[in-house]
Amino acid sequence: MLINGMVRGADGRMMHKSYGNYVEATEAIVKYGADALRQWAAGGAATGQDIPFRWSDVEHARRFLTKLWNASRFAIPNLREFDRTTEEVELQVLDRWLLSKLEKVTEEVTDAFENLQFNVALESVRNFTWHVLCDQYLEAVKHRLYSSDISRKSSRISAEYVLYRSILRVLQLLAPICPHITESVYQQLKPPKEPLKSIHLTRWPVVKHELIDEEIEKKADILVAVISEIRREKSERHVSMKTPVRQLDIYAGQNEQKIIEDNIETVKRTCNVGSVNIQPFHDASPGTPVQEYENMRIKLVL
Repeated sequence: MLINGMVRGADGRMMHKSYGNYVEATEAIVKYGADALRQWAAGGAATGQDIPFRWSDVEHARRFLTKLWNASRFAIPNLREFDRTTEEVELQVLDRWLLSKLEKVTEEVTDAFENLQFNVALESVRNFTWHVLCDQYLEAVKHRLYSSDISRKSSRISAEYVLYRSILRVLQLLAPICPHITESVYQQLKPPKEPLKSIHLTRWPVVKHELIDEEIEKKADILVAVISEIRREKSERHVSMKTPVRQLDIYAGQNEQKIIEDNIETVKRTCNVGSVNIQPFHDASPGTPVQEYENMRIKLVL
């Protein structure tokens, strides 16, 4: 049994025409779209609790849909090399990292839906899509998608494969709450001969626990942290993300050094870095650590 709470207006009272705090659903739909309003309804509160109506929540929902739409519009035209019916690809560390996180979020969302925790399901999908898939993975593999180097074809194909799987999975997880945008993106994503004509006809995804790899996640988290720190530093200096880094000095602990050294090409190509100098952490001058890693520092020479 599902028991909904009451909707409260911006003034905190129960929404009612006589209070003057009533908002017509059609007003929100016309302004932000049905999927944004459905997100507000699903994510506004835990089951059984009253739901406060705030225009800012609907605006945030619309921004998320814009993020998903723009990411899909960029990625889908670049899915041109791999056969969408095969899974025979050579995955790199960031690919395996994303697929591991994708299976985790699938499990979270499935459990949340089965327990009627629609707010938990929605927030899990949004966090993964916005911060992991778009802000981290997509930014890190753009150079692989753009590459025309024949010797790097397998790298490009594996990135395309992971993007295809991830976008499709996000659409499936989000479809019960946002049926319109997920259908629109699916029509662009699916292969021409795909027999399933709608996202709403696809099977709910089954979690592949064999793809969840904690060690891969720990390793790739370090690479993602370094890439994010370089991008943050460029942003603070008010320069384009495409601006070349003439030299990158990385000060890190022994374990982190090994992981960075093994995957330094990923960092260099993602952030347009020339020379890289990796040094022991004890040689680092005082400064802000790389995100939550206390034993890592970076220095950029632009």
